[in-house]
Amino acid sequence: MDFNEKRNYLKDSLYETGWEEILHPWLDSSNYLTVIKKLVNEVENGVRFAPAIKNWLKPFTSCSFDNLKVVFIKNESYNDVEDANGLAFSCNSSTKQPALKYLKQGMYETCTELIDGDDLDHLPHQGVLLYNASLTAEVGKLDSHSSLWNKFTINLLDNINDNTEDVIVVLFGKKTHKWHSHLTNQKVIQVDDPLTGLYTKWEHDDLFNKINRMLINLNKTPIIW
Repeated sequence: MDFNEKRNYLKDSLYETGWEEILHPWLDSSNYLTVIKKLVNEVENGVRFAPAIKNWLKPFTSCSFDNLKVVFIKNESYNDVEDANGLAFSCNSSTKQPALKYLKQGMYETCTELIDGDDLDHLPHQGVLLYNASLTAEVGKLDSHSSLWNKFTINLLDNINDNTEDVIVVLFGKKTHKWHSHLTNQKVIQVDDPLTGLYTKWEHDDLFNKINRMLINLNKTPIIW
């Protein structure tokens, strides 16, 4: 693989949505080479990961930086090639991934205005960044790439914090709560991982209406969930 060619491909994908100033420094860093070489080495050794490289930066190519209002942070990507599409929680079918199923169930239980559908593709263009703190995952393994993407996530959140204020950031699950310290200029909400719905009712604390009330107080357009 030509690492520079792949870097330029990823860089070019960011211009339309305005994330180039935030993410280009990382793409020019040695950490980018560390990450991509590690993943290429895994492939050469027969290890599969998800999502595909073309979807690594999908959260940023789907959501404009200038329109950023809300960030959902999930601990890691789905570790299933068919379901992982680069957007946190979103996948081809809500019946295939329990996290998406319970997230949407929370929306249906509490929101009066909804966009029906199996995925969350309608949210990024409204200013919702759907971010996996670990952009990739080894197929079939949990927490397999979390350390690999740690520097990227720190760089991302620090830059969002330095260049914006009053963005509503939702940290889903205890493993994401460590990112709170990088978001001092933002409005942070900590909630349980929707996967707790596998064992008990997911306690979302009226999350989606709460976000919209906060947006209205900030004179921003609420989200149609």
